[in-house]
Amino acid sequence: MAASILSGIKEDMSPSCPFCQLAAADIVAENAFHVVIRDRFPVSLGHSLIIPKRHVASLFELTVASALNAAVSSTLYQLKTTIIAL
Repeated sequence: MAASILSGIKEDMSPSCPFCQLAAADIVAENAFHVVIRDRFPVSLGHSLIIPKRHVASLFELTVASALNAAVSSTLYQLKTTIIAL
């Protein structure tokens, strides 16, 4: 359900954004800044997408103020544990 994807930042939801319309069952991991889903066309076991909850055109638009570094590190660690379980 889309509400879980953008919890806390509902005003940023967009009906035209495919990532705002994700089903809860598709979510592998989530934190305050990112949501992780498996790639639908994986090139390796565990291939996943880390998607920022904030709408940006590029990863480079995310700021340090959004806790990007800590959040991505946390998300990657969380994802690593799910990939190892595969």
